[in-house]
Amino acid sequence: MIRKYLFLFTFLVTFLSVPVWAQSDLNLEAGVETGVGAYGHSESSTGSRAVLGVEVCAFCAGRFALFGDYNHWFEPSNNLADFGSADSLAGGLRIQGQRKVRPFFDVGAVVGRARHNGESVTTAGVALAFGLRFPLGENLYVRPRWTGQLLNHGYNASSTEVAVGWRF
Repeated sequence: MIRKYLFLFTFLVTFLSVPVWAQSDLNLEAGVETGVGAYGHSESSTGSRAVLGVEVCAFCAGRFALFGDYNHWFEPSNNLADFGSADSLAGGLRIQGQRKVRPFFDVGAVVGRARHNGESVTTAGVALAFGLRFPLGENLYVRPRWTGQLLNHGYNASSTEVAVGWRF
């Protein structure tokens, strides 16, 4: 079952990244992100969760880039439906502006693992995000964003996050 999701994830990320392969400069960015959001089943109210993760971006100097991020969703603050923590791994295509402050839009695939009533559920779906990247000096940046994930088995996630990172 997990191999099917990994294959789907790999296929979608590869398909979405075709516009990026023509660029020659790797131009990497990596950061740490934190925020607040919700992750759970669409029929249950899970309350807000703290989110902590890491993000990477390749080919970030161009109009098209590749993004990847891992998020850990902590247990909900008012856990009425007995949800535990969750994890998500997303990757795909980033379309961004060319100015100093860069607006961006992400579309990609996501694989998640939710813990509910002592069991784990693996899900897969579509990840969407938008936000801005603000440069801080020569190599630092701040990236506020909103992320939404539509997953199978009736799960979904959304969060508002801020990343701080380094351009290589």
